[in-house]
Amino acid sequence: MKRKSLTMILCLLTCLSLVGVGFAAWVITGPVEEDVTGNIVVDSVTDNRYTLTVSPETENIVLTGPSSPLNNGWLTSNAEQEADLVVEVSCILTKKSGEKFSSTNEANITPTFVEPAKENEGVKTAYGTAVDAGCFSFVDAVVSDKTLTESDTKLTFKVTITYKWGTAFGNVNPYDFYNDGTKTSNGKCEKLIPAIGTYEEVAENDATWADHANYYLRVLEAIQSTAAYSLTIAATPANA
Repeated sequence: MKRKSLTMILCLLTCLSLVGVGFAAWVITGPVEEDVTGNIVVDSVTDNRYTLTVSPETENIVLTGPSSPLNNGWLTSNAEQEADLVVEVSCILTKKSGEKFSSTNEANITPTFVEPAKENEGVKTAYGTAVDAGCFSFVDAVVSDKTLTESDTKLTFKVTITYKWGTAFGNVNPYDFYNDGTKTSNGKCEKLIPAIGTYEEVAENDATWADHANYYLRVLEAIQSTAAYSLTIAATPANA
């Protein structure tokens, strides 16, 4: 009787075990769908390139006496060009995209002025000699008169290059310096400032204002057609 009961219990456990396995094997599935929409996001393109027009393309610094002297001084001038130590370069800036400028400060404008070489392979040039002798000097290159025109599609401005007469001529045109009424061609003057050139320094006790003029004006003459400057104008977006 006990064996029969044990057999029935084992059979029952087996069935329960099978039934348990059977319930674990059932998996209920079903499809689920949901629509999702969106936009493709890309960076916008802004064309910040500029076109720069410079007029005139070439300008000269003119270190001469006046072409029309006002008096008959002992030092005269027959210059073909009037002395002009200031050069103005007119510029027009536009956007390649044709868009308008928001303001005159939208673009950073930077002029870079490079003087003629003062030395060449360790040897002082005529330009360097004249500068060191105090004949003239470079002052600055600045941007001015920035204005928006043509419905704000053009930014016009000027770049001004300025030189000045040096201490050798009392910071004025040599014509005015020597003919100021206090100097005569035979009058004695101070010792000449030493400079590298083809004309020797005149002794202090022997130097006249004519000697002074002959020395310094020849130092100035030596740079004729040998001194070329360079002006680079860079324009970049202010928010770049």
